[in-house]
Amino acid sequence: MRIGKGSVLKNETDVKIFILFLLNHFRYPLTFDEITELVTADGLVDHFDFTACFSELLEHDHIIKGQEGGQEMYMISPKGMETSANLEDSLLSSLRKRSLHLATRYLSLHRRAANVTANVTPLGDGRYTVTCHASAGDGEIASFSLTIASAEVAEQIRRYFLEHPEHVVRGMTAAATGELAYMLTGFEDET
Repeated sequence: MRIGKGSVLKNETDVKIFILFLLNHFRYPLTFDEITELVTADGLVDHFDFTACFSELLEHDHIIKGQEGGQEMYMISPKGMETSANLEDSLLSSLRKRSLHLATRYLSLHRRAANVTANVTPLGDGRYTVTCHASAGDGEIASFSLTIASAEVAEQIRRYFLEHPEHVVRGMTAAATGELAYMLTGFEDET
């Protein structure tokens, strides 16, 4: 298999270990789409590489497939747990920590059936305030307001937050912790 050039993980073995590492930390059934989102977030693993490695792990009984509520679900097998426990230390500690944090945030929004709202309020001066809020039964997850000069951009923000709150929260977390600044280093205008 040829690993994607843009991927952070550069070989097939690392991709498989990474998949098992994440599944080992979420020992409950997930859909294929949920697993895809967890593993390919932040460009750590290319989508094509993920699909090929996932298929091999499934074929070799590291991952098991079942049905839940009429939907195909996947979970790490005991064989996969053992493999993950033996090999996950070969992944960089910073990569494990960061990816686990992002995966936890994603699943917390998705699995907790977050209540997500977003509104646009026109201001008297031609600007608009976009207010976004996500909460679950155990409290607030995220809440923010932005003042925007364009009705179209304000509406775009509102719609995107309603459709993909986990992406927005993940991006805000990356910006607030400095991870986004690190990823953008070298792209600033030099004056």
